[in-house]
Amino acid sequence: MVARADNAWQGLPRVENLPEYVPPGRLGARRREAAKRQSQKRPAPRDPRMLRAIMPAVMEASEVFGVPPESVLGRDQHQSVVRARFLAMSVCRERYGWSTTEIGRAFGRDHTTVVHALQASCGALRKTDGR
Repeated sequence: MVARADNAWQGLPRVENLPEYVPPGRLGARRREAAKRQSQKRPAPRDPRMLRAIMPAVMEASEVFGVPPESVLGRDQHQSVVRARFLAMSVCRERYGWSTTEIGRAFGRDHTTVVHALQASCGALRKTDGR
């Protein structure tokens, strides 16, 4: 009976380049590794003209939150730095009327990050106003 089952597989074409089987317990580790590789990618180069334009907003936000302007433009993810970056992004939106794509290019981020920043800063203002 076992011999017949082996013979059944012999006539089928051989499939190459199948994805590696990942046991369910290892999915989290794979995702963490992928996220780590993604975070190590360098951001897109900034346009010097846009950088000059956002510097007043970055300086204001860094003074309000007491963080260095370099960290607002960098990859630091401490809460105070992220809040300062979000504030600077929302100031750019209000002051210059830039699209989220333009703000993202200026800060070396994706436009979806800017959308999140605008929503988060808007929500923070609502909380402080008591609405």
